[in-house]
Amino acid sequence: EVQALVQRHHDMIMKFYTCSLDVYQKIGELYVSDERYKAHYDAYKEGLAAFLHRGIDVYCRNKMNA
Repeated sequence: EVQALVQRHHDMIMKFYTCSLDVYQKIGELYVSDERYKAHYDAYKEGLAAFLHRGIDVYCRNKMNA
């Protein structure tokens, strides 16, 4: 279920610009390494930034290894 939502998120980004899996993985890293992103997502639910980061990382690794 999480991976399906991550796929939708990646697809949405791709409507605006080409977002390789490498770039998408870096976006996920921003969610935990940049305090602005972390604060934005964690304002909805504490730990959401880390959850999204893990989901995006798994998604990218699975796609890269497919």
